[in-house]
Amino acid sequence: MRIQYKGGIIDRILHQGDPTMRRLLILLAVLFPVVLVSRSFWSLVGMEFAVTPVTYRYDDGTTQEAQLGPMAHWPDWAIRPVGAILTVEAWYGPSPNHTPVGHGILEIRQDVRTVLAAYDAALRAAGWEVERTLLVFPLATDPPRSLELCVVTARKASDTRLLQASFDLSPSPGTTSMHWYASATEGWMKNKGPAC
Repeated sequence: MRIQYKGGIIDRILHQGDPTMRRLLILLAVLFPVVLVSRSFWSLVGMEFAVTPVTYRYDDGTTQEAQLGPMAHWPDWAIRPVGAILTVEAWYGPSPNHTPVGHGILEIRQDVRTVLAAYDAALRAAGWEVERTLLVFPLATDPPRSLELCVVTARKASDTRLLQASFDLSPSPGTTSMHWYASATEGWMKNKGPAC
């Protein structure tokens, strides 16, 4: 798969980088005004604060339009948890071989388990079938600790849409990643673990 950015080389570097690098480059651009005339710089600003359009080109010749940044498309049907602030990261549009998907980060400012229970109830009230799975991963820390995630997967029997959010329960509760899928096939990977 090749990625065609609507900017330049900086976009390619930053797409695979972390937000700290993006912020550093924005700071450097402010310190060196010549960068302000660069399309790549404004693509970076869009990814950090607005939206940057991107085209993915696959080896089979197909393309997929995408939007990167906090103002990327988020569908109304993708219910967000109350008590959390959503920062959208990306939207990937339809293409011949790929279904539309999107993802973002939710910052939870209340008790995580309270937000989780309210989200489960809101999904069920809107007609979604909800499955909650506890995933536990050992961390390389001394003393030994584990990362505990409660993954909420929601589907509707009437269509193929899917929502999935993972709530960090420990050791640092408060962050959540969220994904939506316009079409999840029968082969969708199910999480294996006890209910949470």
